[in-house]
Amino acid sequence: MESSKWKASVMAHVIIQWRKSMMTHVVIQRKSLHENKLKRLQDKVEILEAKKEELETENQVLNRQNVPFEEYTRLQKRLKDIQRRHNEFRSLILAPNIPTAAPLPPSGFPLSAMLPGLELAFPPHMQEEQHQRELSLLRKRLEELETTQRKQLEELGSPGE
Repeated sequence: MESSKWKASVMAHVIIQWRKSMMTHVVIQRKSLHENKLKRLQDKVEILEAKKEELETENQVLNRQNVPFEEYTRLQKRLKDIQRRHNEFRSLILAPNIPTAAPLPPSGFPLSAMLPGLELAFPPHMQEEQHQRELSLLRKRLEELETTQRKQLEELGSPGE
């Protein structure tokens, strides 16, 4: 009987040792999983902190570059006024006898953009010739305006007289 008790005792001891080793193994696995998860979360935190710092820096740069809203609206009105005056001047130069009921397109537009179908009449290889003709027309009109202005000054009496 003693040997069976001894065997049972040894068997119980072996089972307890096996359970302890299994529990230790499970604890080690869980610890390893926990450490891996913790490392991934720490990496994410570092990345998010770097992004936050980058965005804060970008925000500071943008705040230094911004114009106050009042200044922006004032400049916007001034730009529209200058564009309007420029278009009026262009209309006087390019077409002095046509009333300016419709505003001309903004500067930088070729004459062909103001007159529909004109671009069809001048293929790309003739655009330079068209540009030169437009410049010639402008020079002629400026000379006419200068002559008219001199005549008006003479009629009013020049300040040197």
